[in-house]
Amino acid sequence: MISYIEAARHLYYNGIFSAGEVNAAGALLQTSRFPPVYPFIIFLSFLAFGDTPLALDVVRFVTWCMAIGLVYFTYRIGRLWGLGLGYVAAFLAALDIYMVSVAMNYDTPDFMVAFFSTMGVFYFMRYFKMQPRLFDVLLSALWLGVGMWTKVSVYLLWVPLLFILVFHLLRNNTRSLRTKLLHAGVFLTIVLVFFGGWKVRNWYAVGSSSFSSQSGEVMLQYHAGHTLARLRGVSNLVLEQEMNIVLPPNVNENISAEEKSDYQYAMGRRIVLDHPLAYLAVKILDVPSLLLGTLPPYYLFPRGRVEDIIRVFSSGAVVGHRALLPVLWSEGRHLYIVIYVWLKVFMLALLGFACVGIVRMLRHRSDHWMLSVLLAVVLYIVFVSTPVATPRYRPPLMPMLYVLAAYGLLSLPALSRRVRSMHDVGVAATS
Repeated sequence: MISYIEAARHLYYNGIFSAGEVNAAGALLQTSRFPPVYPFIIFLSFLAFGDTPLALDVVRFVTWCMAIGLVYFTYRIGRLWGLGLGYVAAFLAALDIYMVSVAMNYDTPDFMVAFFSTMGVFYFMRYFKMQPRLFDVLLSALWLGVGMWTKVSVYLLWVPLLFILVFHLLRNNTRSLRTKLLHAGVFLTIVLVFFGGWKVRNWYAVGSSSFSSQSGEVMLQYHAGHTLARLRGVSNLVLEQEMNIVLPPNVNENISAEEKSDYQYAMGRRIVLDHPLAYLAVKILDVPSLLLGTLPPYYLFPRGRVEDIIRVFSSGAVVGHRALLPVLWSEGRHLYIVIYVWLKVFMLALLGFACVGIVRMLRHRSDHWMLSVLLAVVLYIVFVSTPVATPRYRPPLMPMLYVLAAYGLLSLPALSRRVRSMHDVGVAATS
């Protein structure tokens, strides 16, 4: 797999944003495989420290700073309802030790995109909860733009948020038409500069206006592949391998990545549109992998211990982490199992309290706009992450779940008092 680090190295050594592909003359070709922010951050670290492990450690340190920032902005979003909710939301964020593994992985910008998109969502929500200001709209659009230039997964997050903003402005009769047009126009203009700017760059650099040359591979190999696998009753891996070798007819192996991507995307989209119900089923069935999946907590143990655990897992004596746990328990690796179980229990509890928070928000009319933003982000990430979901895709939606769960937790005492009151009334009526 072509990595962001390799792209940064090509930028550092050759001065070209490339994934390593070359033309017939052996010259490097520019790429549209991924957006520029993360490779450029690594490139800046290379400029300062050279292509050394220290440079990558600096990138990891930056990611760790963003991890702290993500907890802070989770607090700021919760603080829009009150100090207590902000503290509880931040506490839940700090308890999620799975996010440690995401922050430690500098191969992909999964945590970085979560930080940028969460900042954008915070300013967007502050626009609704506090005194509406053009400044908040501007900052929201800017950070959402930086997010879409960091990772493709959030490049259309601005679309549902724009619909919410426009609908809110149409329902609001306290502001002039000029103010409404100004606020909506500023938001739309800024996000379109980022969205359209990268597409224009790709058109001139590689001859394709698609946002990423990975889109065709993902659409055909995973979206269409998993759909056909469900229809044929075979494993997803079989169809992934079959779709991975699909090329346009009458072409040679020297076809550009962008041409191949455009062909694959069109072919995959046609398969998906021909089988919409199977595709929907595949996406729904993959949601638990996104929301409840957890990678084993290797990152919390010394290297020697990790190698022992991987040795047990790789021996072939067990298949799947569920079968691995009894083996590890018998070898005395109790802490590993405790942490692994904690990760599962934490996510189940978080989702449960988030559902309570959604129900309680629905009962308060003043929270409906805020709830619509939180749910829009969650549903968007779920939609774009399936059916190729892995746990590392969920960081952008986690701050929203922390806030919803905090809202649900803080509403439990009031709910308990209401239930007791109803019970007392019932007892009095029957006595």
